Amino acid sequence: MYYIQIGAYRSSPSLDAAVSRLRDTFPVTVDTVQAGSGPVYRLFVGPLGRDETGVALLRVRSLGFKEAFLKN
Repeated sequence: MYYIQIGAYRSSPSLDAAVSRLRDTFPVTVDTVQAGSGPVYRLFVGPLGRDETGVALLRVRSLGFKEAFLKN
């Protein structure tokens, strides 16, 4: 399975806004990691099949998430 990382957020309001923009179109997943200055929320689209990744990445970027990238 493949995932597209949308971004990493330090605040819940920023994360919530991004999730709201994506959740009607894609499955979204949030992973919380602990950093030195507190939690960081990593937002992913997925899981996706290999054949879905190219179109999904283009669509995510067209929604304004220009820094999104594929993780496998």
